[in-house]
Amino acid sequence: KVEVYVVVNENGRVVRADAVSGHSLLRATSEEAARSAKFPSMTSNGQPVKVRGFLVFNFVPAATSK
Repeated sequence: KVEVYVVVNENGRVVRADAVSGHSLLRATSEEAARSAKFPSMTSNGQPVKVRGFLVFNFVPAATSK
């Protein structure tokens, strides 16, 4: 599991993505995935606003064939 702190701008684009926990080998991939995410615009009192939050990426080992 990797937790990524994100800031989403008024247009729904991720403008900041920083992994805050998780395995070091998975952090860069998680940040890249977070940056490519697109969200609906959020509003407050009818005005578009930036939002902050966390995305969680759960990695599962691939099944090995025998």
